[in-house]
Amino acid sequence: MKTYIIANPPCGIYKGDLPLGYAYYQTLLDIHSRFLSVSKGLEVICPKYSLNALGKRAENLNLNGTIEDLDRYVNEWIKKGNLRDKMNFSFSGNVLDTSKESVEQTTETFRKLYEQGYSFQKEGTFYLDIKKIRENFDLEGISQDINFFSNRSRNEFTRVIKNLSEPVRITKERKYSVSNPFGGEGISPIFGVSNLFEGHFDKEIDFMASSEGELTRYLMLRFLCQVSISKSLPMKNILVYNYINPEGDFNNWEMNKLVSDGVGSDSLRYSFAKCFSLSEQKTELKNDLLKGGKKLVYLTGNLKNLFLKDGFSFGGFQKTCDEIYVKRMENFKYPQVLGDLERKLKEVSNEVNNSRDKGDFDIQRKNLFSRYLTLVNELTPFLPFISQKVINDLSIK
Repeated sequence: MKTYIIANPPCGIYKGDLPLGYAYYQTLLDIHSRFLSVSKGLEVICPKYSLNALGKRAENLNLNGTIEDLDRYVNEWIKKGNLRDKMNFSFSGNVLDTSKESVEQTTETFRKLYEQGYSFQKEGTFYLDIKKIRENFDLEGISQDINFFSNRSRNEFTRVIKNLSEPVRITKERKYSVSNPFGGEGISPIFGVSNLFEGHFDKEIDFMASSEGELTRYLMLRFLCQVSISKSLPMKNILVYNYINPEGDFNNWEMNKLVSDGVGSDSLRYSFAKCFSLSEQKTELKNDLLKGGKKLVYLTGNLKNLFLKDGFSFGGFQKTCDEIYVKRMENFKYPQVLGDLERKLKEVSNEVNNSRDKGDFDIQRKNLFSRYLTLVNELTPFLPFISQKVINDLSIK
């Protein structure tokens, strides 16, 4: 089975287990991951916990002062979390900027850049030599080989590349920073999170994501470093997710309450997917989206109960997803996909009720059940709780 690597962008540990903004973009990645697994037959690898702990905030933890101590702290922190499980993320494994693998990879990348002449030091501070990188590599041309999921993000990435001229600082002394193998300031935390993935995966990164702000910082730094020392693309695909503006403020959207059960989890996942936009910098996360998600969950469950009562059983999905669905999913057209699935499920529900009223349900029921299962299959990446419940309850015993 072909593997597909999604490098889940490292998020900070200092805002709690899974803040709403983190849950938003990680849900988008999980939907993509599940789609690739179900519809493309890929073995998708994406870390469940991709975390950034190094940096100034770590100095307030009152630890002994070594990265090993901080790494132990982060691993204990992970054990206390449960919101990723409640969100039904399909990811597994951890990528931590404090781990031995990450520290070694950060150091190795830093060393290669300096030894190959793509960085220099000035009074103990190290910089990427943008002028030399430009002379040796066609940065704009290489960036064109990367697939962006919106022209807006590609244009912004290209604009930054064109305007690059000054050296980029890659060291910053912190109490918890990876040691500089050449002396001087410690390696900057942003350099570490940009270049640690090669220490965890043995193939090219297929897919990376970032916020709009981090596109020109985190991903650009990775691009410059990896282009300089690697023959592989720094990443094959880039998704830039927008920012959410929750109705009534972030404090009114408490993750623990929102995902207290499977219906709540599916409803929040629906809300994130339904409000996602490739064209807008900010998207409105409205309470009505949660209500719409619950209605879809209940509609799917009620149809399952009806078919179960009528003696139907599930022996496996037979019909593959249609081309329009696949194309939209490949291009993150999640609102359109969900709108289409909602409409089709309502049509099935209406036809079931109408056929019962007309007395010809026995004639129509096999066709209706087949259409229902196809829709559940396509709904699975978005609403894994109710989809799995449908499969479990209808499965042949």
